[in-house]
Order: sequence, then structure tokens, then C-alpha cells
Amino acid sequence: MPLSPEQRAQMLVRSREAANAFVDDLSEIRRVLAMEGASIADIRRLSVVLRRLLVDRDLAVVAAPRIGRITLLTPDNKPIYAHEKKNPPRLFVSARAPVFGWSGIILVRGFSGARHPDNIPQERIYPPDFDMTRRIQLQLDGFLNQHVICFFGEWISRRGVIKYVANFASAAHSGSPREREDTILAHLRRSSHISLGEAGINLHLPDVVNDRSRVEEPFKPLAADSIDPVLLELLAAARFLSLSPDVQKLELLVKSELGI
Repeated sequence: MPLSPEQRAQMLVRSREAANAFVDDLSEIRRVLAMEGASIADIRRLSVVLRRLLVDRDLAVVAAPRIGRITLLTPDNKPIYAHEKKNPPRLFVSARAPVFGWSGIILVRGFSGARHPDNIPQERIYPPDFDMTRRIQLQLDGFLNQHVICFFGEWISRRGVIKYVANFASAAHSGSPREREDTILAHLRRSSHISLGEAGINLHLPDVVNDRSRVEEPFKPLAADSIDPVLLELLAAARFLSLSPDVQKLELLVKSELGI
């Protein structure tokens, strides 16, 4: 049901503080995205911003009286999901966030007779209709619920990634992962990373032959020129939020409204 003029006017007034924070948050997101060597701490702290805007729905509150229901840009992973029914990924990270000059995805599958994932033919890994550059637009809940990480057939949503980093990865507060998806994300953070070497990008993957995610690994700080797959996915969420046409339109309306 559309808002009445009176409802819209009331919501505009009530949401102006959140709207001002939204503009500040976008500025911080773009600052981190523009850094060639953003620190792990900078990326982790984005989880607090993303949780407030997306999970806590501040973005929807700001958008409602100004542009209505907002849509967000995101990679089209539907061919991956369809292919997954026949051949579940051992590891999938949706990503497409530029780091070290690379902006790809991570996809590892098992294949009978290959003995090792490195021996699987490329046509068995990528679906024939998969286009890494194709984008779609989803409403807020769809954006949050989109599956962006898979480990041995267990899928984790963008919402799960944001909440995990904000709650357990020393961002908003520390704690011990309890849910299954949190233990998977903790394992991926501690067992794998992407780094820049002399020959280009190095992908240091977890064991993709045996699922070792239930065995706790000791924490080791990442080197300055490295990022783990979970933070990479968090960075991707920030990137697609900032690139979304509706978000850019809303930003311009708020700046005009507030005179900033």
C-alpha cells in the first residue's frame, strides 16, 4: 500500500538522522573500497556498518519515504545454484570484489575419477550459462538471503557472513561461534587466504578433499598482503551496495534534502 502524503512527511522527519548516518556510512564504505591495501581491521569494521544498514534495516527505513522499496545490485549466481544440484561445490565464494588486482570467484568441485580437484575439467566446474560479469537486482531480503559461500555442500547467505564478522570476528564484539555456519566461516578464515605473490595472485585453500571444519584450528594473524575468503565476501557486499543504482539515487536525494 502506498504511503499517504501525511505518512510520508512523518517518515521523512523521523528518518533524517538515519539518513544522515547513511550518507556517512556510504562515504566510509567507499573510502575502504578505494584503498589499494585496505587493512584487515578496516574491512572487519565495515561489518558493523553493513549490519546496521542491511540486517538492522536502516537502509529500508531511509529509503521508504524517499524512493520506496529499494533494490540492490548483486552477482547472478543462479547457474551455480542450478548446477549445484548435480555437483555440489567443495568450496564456493561468490566474491567479485577487487583485491590485489583480482576480482574473480572461488569455485572448487569434486569429480569422480579426478582423484584431486585440480584434475577436474573446466567444463565440469563452471555451468555452460554462467557469466561472471552478469548482475541482477534483488530487494533487500533477497540480497541478504542470497547464498554467497558454500563449503562441502553447505550454503551460507550474505546475511550470515555479515552477522558472523560483526559478532565473532572482533568487530562489534568478540565471541565463540556456535551455529554450524559460524563454525564453517571460522574454519575458512583460519585455513585459507588470498595473497599477492611475485607471480600474481595466490589462493591458499582449505582441505577440499576432506571436510575438516569441525576440527578447531588455532588462530594466526594474516599478513598485510592477504585477505581470507570471509572478509573478501564482506568486501563484496560493501562493493555491490555502493554500486547499486537505487543506493546512489537515494544518496543524492538525501544530500539534497539535508543540504550536504
